[in-house]
Amino acid sequence: MLQRYIAEATGFENIALAGLRMLANVAPDDKLELADKRLQPVELPEGELKTLQARALVKRPEMRQLSAGLQARREWMLAKKSESNPNLYVGVAGIISYSPLRDDLTSVSAYDPFNTAGATPILGLQWEWASGRQPAQVAQARAEMESTLALRTFAQRGIPFQVAEQYHTVHAHHEMVQKLYEGSRSGRRWMISSYADFEAGIEQADKVISAFLGYIQAYSDYLKTVNDYNLHVAKLQVVTGDVE
Repeated sequence: MLQRYIAEATGFENIALAGLRMLANVAPDDKLELADKRLQPVELPEGELKTLQARALVKRPEMRQLSAGLQARREWMLAKKSESNPNLYVGVAGIISYSPLRDDLTSVSAYDPFNTAGATPILGLQWEWASGRQPAQVAQARAEMESTLALRTFAQRGIPFQVAEQYHTVHAHHEMVQKLYEGSRSGRRWMISSYADFEAGIEQADKVISAFLGYIQAYSDYLKTVNDYNLHVAKLQVVTGDVE
């Protein structure tokens, strides 16, 4: 049983070291040692549930993405609507040419392309008649905007639930860590007292082995719960938007 828990812990350690190498940009062949090799529970995150939920609705990147996407969908729908309107444009067209090596014709009845100047205003109207295509494009743009609105509504309900789920999980595991720590300490005292009684000749060997197995089980469960608790705390920081 002890070897089984050692193998499981070694697997967790190797996974953690591989993740640290990736985050710290350390080569796989380089040696990496932890300053603190003893697994300890992190501090319980501060803040009430409602405060964390409100923070998540502001800091989560999904909410910022939805706001930007909704604005883009709204502008796209308005742009499609505007395509049904006519395009009115005005302008000025002119020409000027000057050739100093040629004589200028002063007669108003003769056109001289080498020495001339003129301008005229232009007024234009463009109107595309697409009675079937344009309303369909507007309807499609409106449907995409409403889809984004529905997604935002779902996020406004789903994100607080994610925070609540992780919040209660963290607090439950925090209490489990406290209880299992007390249980492991009791198991250790049970093992020591059983061994002392065995040395004194008033206890059987099987009782000592049972106490030893009980201590292994209790302390192993404590370490596993501490690991799960620390991971849930990290997940809580993610769902509240503190860590992206």
